[in-house]
Amino acid sequence: MTLRLIALLFCAAAVAAAQEPKQEKKEEKKKPERAKIDEAVTDFKLKDVMQDEEKFVTLSEFKDKKVVVLYFVSDKCSVTWKYEGRTGKLFEDFRKKDVVFLGIRSASNDTNEQIRKYCESKNFEIPVLADEKNVIADYYNVRFTPVYVVIDKKGILRYKGGMDDLQTAKTWNNDEAGVKTNYVRDALTAVLDGKDVTTKEFAGYG
Repeated sequence: MTLRLIALLFCAAAVAAAQEPKQEKKEEKKKPERAKIDEAVTDFKLKDVMQDEEKFVTLSEFKDKKVVVLYFVSDKCSVTWKYEGRTGKLFEDFRKKDVVFLGIRSASNDTNEQIRKYCESKNFEIPVLADEKNVIADYYNVRFTPVYVVIDKKGILRYKGGMDDLQTAKTWNNDEAGVKTNYVRDALTAVLDGKDVTTKEFAGYG
């Protein structure tokens, strides 16, 4: 074997060795943390845009409540508008049952002022939290609005998705009278009754 060939083989081996750690590091890169159904969720601290003075809200401060519902909302979403009546009725019916509702504003084309004005106009008397960098939306893998997330008193994610079986690309604009299954109401009722939630996720549309 010639000295030139030996040198080339040595160089090739050195390059391969140098590349291996980089490949291993690439494989070791962790995927973003995601909330999982029937598992505990992580706490958060977000600014409440409905307050004149700066106020922050955490999920953990409601641990004494029976259920917490995160309501992902956008004032520029037609589906959110279509569902505002159903959402308001949901607040009204379950707030008296020790259920806390927290709005989440994570849409990049909404501002804190706009979402506050929208929620005030609909009499949604709930905290609305600014998810400025979409951290919470990413954690729950929320990609549209409205989305409803049901968390029980132990901090376990029990349901995530659209409100009812009409919230699809083809039927979201249909009359509410055509609803056969309201997944959010069923999930809340089940959790309050200490039962398992039948439908834990519904893709929904928005």
